[in-house]
Amino acid sequence: MINDDTQTDPFRDAVKHAAKVDRSWYEDEVHTIFVDPAKLIGSHDEKLEILKDMFQEQYPKFAATMTDDDTEQLLKLSSSHGPAAAAFQFKYKSFGHNTNTKHPTLHSESACLVFEPSGKFDRKEGFVSALTGMPIEQLKDIPGDGSVWQELLGTHEGTHCDETFFSLNALEEETRADLKTIEILKENGHDDVALAFIDYRILKAARGGDTDHATGLALEADGEIEDIDKYADAARTFGQLMDEKVIAAYNVPRGMVADVREQAPEDYIKAIEQALENGEFRDPENEYIEQNVRAYVGAFRRQVQGVTPPSATQESENNIPSGQTLDEPLVSPPPAINLSDINGGQPMVDLMSNDRASMTIGDVSPSDFFASVAHPELAAEKIAMQEMATQNANDFSFLPEQQVTNSHMALT
Repeated sequence: MINDDTQTDPFRDAVKHAAKVDRSWYEDEVHTIFVDPAKLIGSHDEKLEILKDMFQEQYPKFAATMTDDDTEQLLKLSSSHGPAAAAFQFKYKSFGHNTNTKHPTLHSESACLVFEPSGKFDRKEGFVSALTGMPIEQLKDIPGDGSVWQELLGTHEGTHCDETFFSLNALEEETRADLKTIEILKENGHDDVALAFIDYRILKAARGGDTDHATGLALEADGEIEDIDKYADAARTFGQLMDEKVIAAYNVPRGMVADVREQAPEDYIKAIEQALENGEFRDPENEYIEQNVRAYVGAFRRQVQGVTPPSATQESENNIPSGQTLDEPLVSPPPAINLSDINGGQPMVDLMSNDRASMTIGDVSPSDFFASVAHPELAAEKIAMQEMATQNANDFSFLPEQQVTNSHMALT
């Protein structure tokens, strides 16, 4: 991240721009609160004070209601999150200028809490390695400079700040954020980055374990998914099916498939292509399996070192037309959504009788809520968070990123 206040910050600018784009219908200001983990240095108490100062500087009204426990929870979250964004409603009470009034007025303001990239996400190489689940040495040159990839991250997270989509599940929400990211990239002339981003999503999906971020195939189809359950099932299994074809082709144990992919990538992908040509991935019950494999072959040949580029036929199957815009989201929401009707849909901070604030998101504590959306590649704590996540909410992040909607955020 760029810490010099005299310079522009591509991540923050992109977050704010994406939030504005998605909220063009909304009259009130959306308060964006950025937490920069790189600035949280010193002792534990010093970090708490720095975090309080961040909130005081950006959103004083919210900071005035924060309890010490709130600050402790947010500090824990900052150490285990990468890029993430959470939309919520900040509620507070006031008596206005007339102190004789017995009943205070309840106010509600839209806000978005954003955890900024840090560590390996500061460089595009580290980000792309996490995005693909592959060592950077195995990938071909990454298009675009570092600022473009920070803008990509910011656009994705900023899109998660739109609370009108709380009713989407995690996969739908991640696809919606990725579609907006692709749209903005293409509007700014970064078609090569847009294609690479889609390819990286497909490559990571084959590793399994994170179907919420298996958006690559959906992005190639402009977000059109007829059966979301079948799509998720295919994303969960197509990588294993490809491994089985490699095992059969070269008579290697399952534990050596990764070695074949890394040390003999051309042989690896040829085995998959042969099985694909033979119709071995065709499933009458789930067409998304074969589609995922076909997309993976194109992505692998375009992005992985040591293999020839895809054929003209494969390229045409994965091409993103230049200048294309994405007018429709993955799921079109109703004109208006009553958040009170959505279970867990209204994160809030309410003043209590002692004039302190109690912060809850989706009827759970902030630590439980944000733990459910931590990026699986970001920290060892994610392992312990998995069980909590399944109890509280869908995974959200950006990378496999990050935001919070309907009790889930998004990464990356």
